[in-house]
Amino acid sequence: MTQSIYIVGSKGIPAKYGGFETFVEKLTEFQQDKNIQYYVACMRENSAKSGITADTFEHNGAICYNIDVPNIGPARAIAYDIAALNKAIEIAKENKDQAPIFYVLACRIGPFISKIKRKSRRSVGPSWSIQMVMNGFARNGVSQSVSTGSFLNNSWLNMPTC
Repeated sequence: MTQSIYIVGSKGIPAKYGGFETFVEKLTEFQQDKNIQYYVACMRENSAKSGITADTFEHNGAICYNIDVPNIGPARAIAYDIAALNKAIEIAKENKDQAPIFYVLACRIGPFISKIKRKSRRSVGPSWSIQMVMNGFARNGVSQSVSTGSFLNNSWLNMPTC
């Protein structure tokens, strides 16, 4: 069975910014376990910098989907993360994923996670898992799941949580 992993919280790939984007770029670029299918949320402006205009596209074997977010100032990042996670849940439902994992990078939408979890459990069942990676350090077992990709020997994934 293929494990579906949805990554939310970076501006997307191809990487045009810093840490989270580069992490996702390298995770997908050096993926070794072909039983994992990554889905990556991308801010449409990030994709446009690479000449990508399609709503969905493939990059490094990951299925990427663009999210449009209005320019509403500092709250834009929060609106993007919520829209990206809701879209990920919608895609997982359409795919009939058995036990998808949702990785939320950074901690901008932490206060909203419990509400989104409740909503997704009502519509798809309790087997779904929403994990968070905060500020680049693993939380709630994320390092174990991520390490099944290409970062098997990278000791920084097993650093203590903050």
